[in-house]
Amino acid sequence: MCPACGCGFIVSIEKGVDAHIVTDLFTLAWENAYDIGILVTSDADFVPAVERIQEKGIKIINATWHDYGFELSRTCWASFYLDDLIAQIRK
Repeated sequence: MCPACGCGFIVSIEKGVDAHIVTDLFTLAWENAYDIGILVTSDADFVPAVERIQEKGIKIINATWHDYGFELSRTCWASFYLDDLIAQIRK
């Protein structure tokens, strides 16, 4: 319970997700399974992995939101904003 408002906390299970994504990126890259990858995140923790994978000649494109993930977007070969596409993909 939140001590300020008394509401219950919503817990999400995220532990290890980043490590699994990085492991898949590297495993598939070293198996030459892809030439271009799209990484949908704003998390700068992925920057070192993206830098290393791109040294292998694989292009990583970052799909992110406006005002988030500048460091990762700058590191990737290209990037685009999901905000710009939302209106097109809504039902």
